[in-house]
Amino acid sequence: MKLKFTSLAVCSLLVIGYLGITVNGESDRKGHLKPLGEAGSLSETRRYDGFPPLKTFFNDFVWKSIPLVMKGAAKSFPAFSAWSDEYLLSHPETETWKMFVEKRKKENRSLGGVDSTFKEFLLRYNTTDEYLIANVPGFLKKDIHMPSCLDCDVINYVDEVMWFSSGGTKSVLHNDDVDNVNCLIRGRKELVFINKKYEKEVAIDHSEGSYSSVDVDSVDLNKYPGLGKVEYEIARMEAGDCLFIPYHWYHHVRSYDSNIAVNVWFQHFPKPIDLSSCPEKTEPKGLDNFVFETEASEASAGEDGQMDTLKGYMLDMLGDVKKANFKEFSSLLKEDTNNWKWTGEASDDEAITKMFEILDTNKDGEVNIKETYQITKEDETALDQASSPISVPLQQQQQQQDQPPEEEDNENVDFEYVEDDDGDKPRDEL
Repeated sequence: MKLKFTSLAVCSLLVIGYLGITVNGESDRKGHLKPLGEAGSLSETRRYDGFPPLKTFFNDFVWKSIPLVMKGAAKSFPAFSAWSDEYLLSHPETETWKMFVEKRKKENRSLGGVDSTFKEFLLRYNTTDEYLIANVPGFLKKDIHMPSCLDCDVINYVDEVMWFSSGGTKSVLHNDDVDNVNCLIRGRKELVFINKKYEKEVAIDHSEGSYSSVDVDSVDLNKYPGLGKVEYEIARMEAGDCLFIPYHWYHHVRSYDSNIAVNVWFQHFPKPIDLSSCPEKTEPKGLDNFVFETEASEASAGEDGQMDTLKGYMLDMLGDVKKANFKEFSSLLKEDTNNWKWTGEASDDEAITKMFEILDTNKDGEVNIKETYQITKEDETALDQASSPISVPLQQQQQQQDQPPEEEDNENVDFEYVEDDDGDKPRDEL
């Protein structure tokens, strides 16, 4: 009997050991209560010297969803050699330029952040736990070049963001609905990757922000057992490196030393697109030469469908097509009968022609988002004048918005009496 009990105890211990759990409920598996990335195999992200040619980048990495460290690619950016704190503070715009600052370097999305002038942040960030996350100030965009592997009209640029701290930041484990190239201007970074194929193993328990609440400093494998079943990849970045972060790959970011990075998010294409129109080589251009969807949307038409500005209206109209020749431009305008009064006479086309000529700043016979976004105040005034014969006044637009919908003939419709959500008021339901 004693022998039987001993055998049973040994078997139980073997089973418990196999499951990776000790008697007190704590996991003894590799990486338990350790930083993210220590619970499985860890490989280094692929490397490439500088930016690869655009078509190589897309064919070999973007379409195949493979992360890539581009060594020294950002060293040619003016910011790499110029962006000292003294240089940044030398711009008078820093005194009034508002930027978003997170309160903690270890990301906690429930804490939110504060708005600060750029100058205020620059004067205090070395002695605080703050992390600046904001668009690159307009007066500094010329210092950051668009990565040459992204410089093509068929690429849709979603947003650009500057990440600035004194080091020691730690992001949550998350993924993004866009592709990303992140360039490090100052300091060091490490990104721990998990391939998107491990969707079932990674517990994204905050679907509203596509992130996990796992503690990246102390991974509890009892609570997140899937993180002990995945393969990890690590990208180690030095100042001057850029990194491709593929769509939906899970990643956690750590920064070291005084740290500045700028990333460009660009639209993910489910299937490869035609890149034949992309040039083999381009001249370096600052981010101020490009239009990002988030910036364009801020200048676009109001939510009520009315035209806040003609420039905003045109940006909104071109948002889906990106560019249009005269015939396409004319058709897009004539589809809108709320903002324009069409007579069907030659005067309609005369007004459209004048508008098209103002927007087609490079005179190539096409109007695109970039041209529209960059028109001057003088061009906007000329656009208002050219469109005045066919514009519906805002007052009339408002009257159209306020008109009640026509009542439907419900003579032959059956109604059912049901209780409202609050249980107090009945409502009619078809």
